[in-house]
Amino acid sequence: MPRCTAKSKRSGERCRRHAAPGASVCHMHGAGGGRPLAHGRYSKFLPVRLAADYAAALQDPDLADLEGEIGVVQALVYEAARELDEQSGAHLWGLIGQGCDRLERAIADDDADAAIAALAALRNTVARGRSAADKEARLLRLIARKESLALSQAKRLAAAEHSLSAKEANALVAALLASVREVIRDRTQLAAVQKAFVRLCGPTDRDRPA
Repeated sequence: MPRCTAKSKRSGERCRRHAAPGASVCHMHGAGGGRPLAHGRYSKFLPVRLAADYAAALQDPDLADLEGEIGVVQALVYEAARELDEQSGAHLWGLIGQGCDRLERAIADDDADAAIAALAALRNTVARGRSAADKEARLLRLIARKESLALSQAKRLAAAEHSLSAKEANALVAALLASVREVIRDRTQLAAVQKAFVRLCGPTDRDRPA
């Protein structure tokens, strides 16, 4: 089987994968109508069909915003809640008890038809109970997922409130330097302080060469 003809942009070495049937490159490099995956931590694990969505997600300025995901999970919570069986677990246990009584009477009366009917009713009730339990478990998982997303979103918003933009940080550094210039008159000391600020925070607009 021929080798993929694509080369690494970093090393210049040729790809070691086999070319896809009827193509000169492998699937990772765009065979089958796709396109090569973008660089990234997970890109080498993604199929080609996800490359465009993956690249678009990396460019999304609101990628860390979880509001949309919380809305989707909440909609699923509503759906799961509507699917819950109106009959409670206690009611189902009552039906199981009644079914067992009917089965015991049929066995005592040596009534095979009645025993088969009672057993079928019991199986149906047990199946309903399992279905109800599965729906409740799904609802609880969705609620836990929503709580996790809401907590992450709250932490993200709190961090955003306490963080400075690059523009705000530069303005703060410039204001601090202006205050230092008013207090320190010695040129040597002022230059040393200014260098320390630049080393820590980078040059401000005033300190950049024209």
